[in-house]
Amino acid sequence: MADDDGGGDLFEIPAALLERKPTARRKVSRQESHNSDRSAQAFGLAKETTELHDDLLTRRAEQMAKENSFFEQADTAHTIAEEDEQAEVEGAARARAAQAETQRALEAEKRRLDMVAKEKLENERMLRLYRTTLMCAARQVGAGEDDSLSPERLFDYASKTFHVDPAQHEECVANEKQAALVDDVSSTKTVITRLLVKVLNGEGLVIRDAVSRSSDPYCKIHLTNAAVFKDPERTQIKKKTLNPVWNEEFAWVIDDAARQQLVVTLYDWDEVGQDDFMGSVTVPVSAIDPASGPVWFEVEDDESVAPADGRSNDGGGGHAGLGGSGGGGGGG
Repeated sequence: MADDDGGGDLFEIPAALLERKPTARRKVSRQESHNSDRSAQAFGLAKETTELHDDLLTRRAEQMAKENSFFEQADTAHTIAEEDEQAEVEGAARARAAQAETQRALEAEKRRLDMVAKEKLENERMLRLYRTTLMCAARQVGAGEDDSLSPERLFDYASKTFHVDPAQHEECVANEKQAALVDDVSSTKTVITRLLVKVLNGEGLVIRDAVSRSSDPYCKIHLTNAAVFKDPERTQIKKKTLNPVWNEEFAWVIDDAARQQLVVTLYDWDEVGQDDFMGSVTVPVSAIDPASGPVWFEVEDDESVAPADGRSNDGGGGHAGLGGSGGGGGGG
């Protein structure tokens, strides 16, 4: 391009370049458009990525919430199980404690009942001894020439020793004095204080051994209502006989002749098993005459008669010979 003033030469733009300028512009425009599209695509992709990230975070949060809920439920279940187990252990401990307490209460009640029973037996024994003392004092049993053992002193001694109520003591003394007076009036009655019995023999006793058609008899003898308990006396066993001969003597102290009885129970000895009941003889002490000789007694086989040791009866028979003697007053 030339300057109209002719001031000199100017920079001239080649015509080819001028012709190419629109093309370059179009390329730049297309490039810008392409860049714009790429930017838009990149923005859309970034937006998508953000949404995916947000969705992933949301899902992870939900998953963590579910896991936390699961663990909380598991912890709650575990806590409940531990509490149930602890409650079961405590319940079992309480049950054992209650059972132990019940057992202690039962044992204490048993001891109390045992003590009551022993006390009752002791009271009964002491009462019998007390009555025996009054009976002997009223009848002057064992009295000597002096009055150191006079009835009145013995009555006073019995009252203090056995701790009897004074009014009851006076009533008992009056009763014993009256009974002694009646005994003195009766010339045929002797107060027996010691009883000596001789078991002589038996005849025609019942057969208990079907094989030998015989028995192995022996006797148990005891005195009822004794102030001091004593095991039944026992004779020897006589093998294979229905007519045994014993000739054995036994002695007892009599506490109350009016109430006591002599019971002789016969048994058949068995080598194996329980001995068989053969019958019994019951004699009131008051009916024994010390002056009489040997007396035969029929052996009772009635099932209502109780054996000496409480065994059941199954019949018996025969008769037994006894010799008895007693001591009363100052005699022996």
